[in-house]
Amino acid sequence: MDDLLTIEDLARVLRLNPRTVQNRRPEDLPPAIILPGTKRSRRWREKDVARWLAELPATVVAPESALDSFPRRGRPRKVV
Repeated sequence: MDDLLTIEDLARVLRLNPRTVQNRRPEDLPPAIILPGTKRSRRWREKDVARWLAELPATVVAPESALDSFPRRGRPRKVV
């Protein structure tokens, strides 16, 4: 039988606060299981969470030259 994660366990795996996980939309989280006899008690299978994490896109880091093309916010600096 698969181990089921509570919201605290899922938050620890995702490195988020449990309240943040609770406030997320269900589409932004791994697929959950609703326990029979309850309407709100959600649990997550470890293998579903692992698969969901593996399918997430890798973070894309913009090159430094791309960041220079955006206008800077605030007051312009003096040119020396």
